Amino acid sequence: MKKKSILILATGVAAVLGITVGVVGASAQRDAQSNGGLLDTATELTKQYRAAAAAVPSPLPEGVTYPETSDFVSLEKGAMAEPSVADAIANFYWLCAWEDAAITANAVGDKDAQADALASIEKWETLPFTTKHVIDTERAWYAHVLEPAQRGDFAGMKDEYASSCAMYKDHSK
Repeated sequence: MKKKSILILATGVAAVLGITVGVVGASAQRDAQSNGGLLDTATELTKQYRAAAAAVPSPLPEGVTYPETSDFVSLEKGAMAEPSVADAIANFYWLCAWEDAAITANAVGDKDAQADALASIEKWETLPFTTKHVIDTERAWYAHVLEPAQRGDFAGMKDEYASSCAMYKDHSK
């Protein structure tokens, strides 16, 4: 796989995340009833995040848990976030946890753990969050990240993990 393809894929993933997870600026003067469903406090975002984490239909790898709060996503005064932000935090945390498990298993030669991790990652494209919020009609993520890893080439997954999983890496260790 060419490095240019990985860069384009990583840039595309980052763009999708930026659009999906972007925080929407708005007046803090509006109350929760009149804000059109937007989350206007860190407390609301954390509540939605906890519900989203509990709703992810596939478990995290053994020994990994979701952070208790979404404090790694801050809402500046006067800013609001769409409820899908909480879903994105939980679901991308899930994906990053499984990518970490697959990369680690591959590095230490644990074929069983690697197969389990890759089987979980394969569920990504069918998770409710992904089918609703992630647009990848050409399956570029599958072709450049998952499929090569299934053949033993983890370069694309390592690149994707390095470029897209800072939140997970910062809060999982």
